[in-house]
Amino acid sequence: MSVSKIFVKNYSSEEIDCFVSQYSRSEGSDSWFPLDPQQGDAWARKSGGWELVAFRRRDSGENAPRAGKYVAVGRGRIVQFYGFEDIRVD
Repeated sequence: MSVSKIFVKNYSSEEIDCFVSQYSRSEGSDSWFPLDPQQGDAWARKSGGWELVAFRRRDSGENAPRAGKYVAVGRGRIVQFYGFEDIRVD
């Protein structure tokens, strides 16, 4: 099994939480993690699989705005959060 990383970066001015699903790899975590403005993090997942990368506004309860993208896992995938209406995958 080949493992790749999904890199996620918060380019917005908002404090957000992010999670990456575990569809392709049961190891790791699919918990929500904080991403402050201009902060990034990486998640290891199985190459060739698909994962959901989701975002929510921090500390806004169960009705927090949420948005996400499905990402094909491959070498060096980067998910860029500019806002809930502007999520880019490279």
